[in-house]
Amino acid sequence: MNEVFIMGKVVSKVEFDFIYKGTHISKAKCEIKLNNKSKIQIIGYDEIADFMYRSIKENQVVFLYGNIAKNTIIVKEVQKL
Repeated sequence: MNEVFIMGKVVSKVEFDFIYKGTHISKAKCEIKLNNKSKIQIIGYDEIADFMYRSIKENQVVFLYGNIAKNTIIVKEVQKL
């Protein structure tokens, strides 16, 4: 299993969607910029998606823990710094 710990700056607005007939209820996604200037898309589901939508804004620095899936990070835990 691949696990990542990443800290970066949120560079896009958090997009929130509900999922119909799936294993999850909701999903939130945005992009973060790392220290080496690369951008990564992050996705959170259910409770994490709710927290991301309510609490994370553009230009905030976040620390997250998750898994790599294709070209995105699936967030398991996220904290604002």
